[in-house]
Amino acid sequence: MRTSEPQAGGFRERVKVWVSVAGMFLWGAGIACFFGEWLLTRRAPGSLLGIPLLAALLVSGLLPTWLGSREKAEKADAAGCWMWFYLCLCWALLFLVRQHVWAAPAAAVVAAVWVWALGRTWRRSWPIAVMGCLAAGAVALQVRLPNEQRLLLVSAGFGLAMALQGVWEMVRHWQGQRPEPAPQEGGYGLAWLLFGRIEYLQITSSALDQHFRARYQEATGELARLGFGYLCSYGETFSVFRLLLGIPALAILSLLPKRPVVGIWGGLRISECCPLLIAGDKDAYAEADCEGVKFYTAFTDGTFLVSSNYKTLTLKGPVMTKRWRAAGIGEAWGEHQAAVQAFEAAGRRVDRRSSFQEFADLSQRDHASF
Repeated sequence: MRTSEPQAGGFRERVKVWVSVAGMFLWGAGIACFFGEWLLTRRAPGSLLGIPLLAALLVSGLLPTWLGSREKAEKADAAGCWMWFYLCLCWALLFLVRQHVWAAPAAAVVAAVWVWALGRTWRRSWPIAVMGCLAAGAVALQVRLPNEQRLLLVSAGFGLAMALQGVWEMVRHWQGQRPEPAPQEGGYGLAWLLFGRIEYLQITSSALDQHFRARYQEATGELARLGFGYLCSYGETFSVFRLLLGIPALAILSLLPKRPVVGIWGGLRISECCPLLIAGDKDAYAEADCEGVKFYTAFTDGTFLVSSNYKTLTLKGPVMTKRWRAAGIGEAWGEHQAAVQAFEAAGRRVDRRSSFQEFADLSQRDHASF
């Protein structure tokens, strides 16, 4: 289906529109030319082919900069910047071990995962770029080149794959097919970038449920004495492929001394599982995990309060108030109740709807703040 688009006022404006549409192609071509010229200097020093490659590199790099606007620069997304940072970091580490035969295929896998993750972050599907990166890794293993030059070949192939995907995006744009708008800043933070879509899984197996309750029986016992009732056990799951980004794997490793209960679901999603309780008058949820206890209270106006007895973020905004203090469970619960009463005195009303899905929606909003 074609969608109408306002006509640009002049030649420069029309060129700016098409440079914006062709952004993926231009950046891909620039990456391919950069690593291609680098490879060429190693294979054939002094070759005249380096001149057109350098010219193409300058055009693909300078054209978007020359035509870019201040408004676009001000709206540069943090997610994309972090993704490029992780890619450059992984690439730098791989270049340090470029003499190994596995460096080139590893770079191809990293590039494919990076393209896929960036596409998911911005609600895009880039199969040509993903398959092109993997194909570059396969080709590099078949050609007779030193391992260092194989890595350069994969790097150039990565740029070429992005450029080909960019060509397809340009064709789709010309046909009137517009991609879904990217998520606005604030809706997806660093947690989304690193862990992707968090899914909430309610544990239905009685054996697993008893195992999780036994692991956290000290915390759940104290919560029961404070008037909380057991609701269920659950897990917050994310794709195991996110571990390739490094920081999610480090996050899990950092929790191991605290003995978290980690599970793999469906072979592709990993989660930490913990019990969930609810207050007797249904004004708060309590989540017990390997770090401590966290309390949640939602209000009917859409705002909510989160308190924990272990170190985490402290935020005070128009929608969410998040606080922490290293204290016992009873003391943390007393402070949470006092904060709820202060909000009620200011005119808010506690939302006493209670179900696992209500909690999952609340916890999802909590993660969005990070």
